Amino acid sequence: MNNKKIKLLQSAFLLLVLISCNSNQSSENNRIVIGIPADVQTFNTLFAFSYEESAITDLLYPGLLDFRWNDDKGELEAYPMIAKSWQWSADSSSLKFILRDDIKWSDGKNLTTDDVVFSYDLFSDPEVKSRLTGTFNYMFVDSMGQIDIQKTFVIISQNEFDINFPEKSFIDLNKVSIPVIPKHIFVGLNRNEISTSTINFSPVSCGPFKLKKWKKNQSIILEADSNSFLFNTGQTSEIIFKIIPDYTSRILQLKKGDIDLVELIKVEDIEDFKSLSNLSIFNNVGREYDYIGWNNIDPEEFS
Repeated sequence: MNNKKIKLLQSAFLLLVLISCNSNQSSENNRIVIGIPADVQTFNTLFAFSYEESAITDLLYPGLLDFRWNDDKGELEAYPMIAKSWQWSADSSSLKFILRDDIKWSDGKNLTTDDVVFSYDLFSDPEVKSRLTGTFNYMFVDSMGQIDIQKTFVIISQNEFDINFPEKSFIDLNKVSIPVIPKHIFVGLNRNEISTSTINFSPVSCGPFKLKKWKKNQSIILEADSNSFLFNTGQTSEIIFKIIPDYTSRILQLKKGDIDLVELIKVEDIEDFKSLSNLSIFNNVGREYDYIGWNNIDPEEFS
């Protein structure tokens, strides 16, 4: 890349858009190298607790829907992804999803409603201890917070299903749309052993990229999956996440051209970057907030 970019990335799909816009690169340079501060512990979206894990697994495991921020409306808007359409019932007690019928996992098997329902089951199972454990209280759940599959889901066909919700539930469509994982890969595993399984390092995915190579504590290489329903002929063919724990080293490698993109640039370094003709700085407004929590409990009452 002739024009290196510094950008504060808010999601992996924002990264994908950025990459797709640079399709004028020559084939031998049609890749992007990103400096990240830490290696991942898994490629399984169930356990993607860190920022790096989340950004990478989002490129491997898409969700039912895509969400984009609308500045004019000041809200997230839902767009089709794995689901090509969705519709609420008249009383908003159920939600119907219709999936695309052309999605295949990277091992060639079709993605179906069985995969979707199985994903909800795994994400909510307390034995699995996923990153979303305890967050499905807007659905029918048992005393441990696991989704009651029989009450919640009605599978109509391989590409259509309904989700039923309890009365007076507050339903956030963004929360309803979870990443989908392949049932045929995980169904035979003991659920309390999934987090430590070696299968987490050989992901069967359906996103626009798939894992090509992982050198622990050195680099993660993703390659474009031309069989993915999200594949774009203009997208970058390879993304390399280079693990560089030291901030100063990341900055030096960026200036030298060894890496193409970094995040979380310190404010005091911005002016220095502006003076470099081979670097471009792009501001990206995030949707974050801070708060102060006051502890009003009198400790003497509990002494």
